[in-house]
Amino acid sequence: MKLISLPLWATGLMLATLMLIFCEEKLGEPTPGKQTDIVSSGSTGVYKDGMLNGTPIRYKEVNGRAIWQGDIWLTSQDLVRGSNPTARTKGLGLEDVNRRWPYWTIPYEISDQIPAWQVTEIIASFKDWETNTPIKFRLREGYDKDYVRFVPNALTYSFTPIGRQGSMQEVSLNNKSFSEHIKHELAIL
Repeated sequence: MKLISLPLWATGLMLATLMLIFCEEKLGEPTPGKQTDIVSSGSTGVYKDGMLNGTPIRYKEVNGRAIWQGDIWLTSQDLVRGSNPTARTKGLGLEDVNRRWPYWTIPYEISDQIPAWQVTEIIASFKDWETNTPIKFRLREGYDKDYVRFVPNALTYSFTPIGRQGSMQEVSLNNKSFSEHIKHELAIL
């Protein structure tokens, strides 16, 4: 019986393919300890697993703060480590009524330094939220002490804990922030 040997390049290609097949589920997961673009390009931290509204998540701890999806700051009330059989598994409402927006309505104001085209993008993101959720947006009036303010910045973020925090909450937009980016930032309100 004659033994056939594969060229070195073919053996390497076959091994790489097998490794990809067996490691496929892990490809989308972040590598613990790897520096990523969270908060700023220079921030480093440690990846941890936790629960958010009954859903398992992976977040990064940066300077003692739990940061999820790059710019969502989770408080200890938001984050429950481990498995909690009584945690909410349906809906996105916060259990703490003090952190909910009254009547599902979020007052807002937009800095006059935001360009007109971007104001149109902000309004479009409001309409999408209003169409798909019970949340409504309205211009801030003088009596509103809790509100969201859109301001220009070099980065797009709303680095604030989830829900109404009391007082003004800033959403910073860079000059490349379109409706899809803004909708993401509004998700934590």
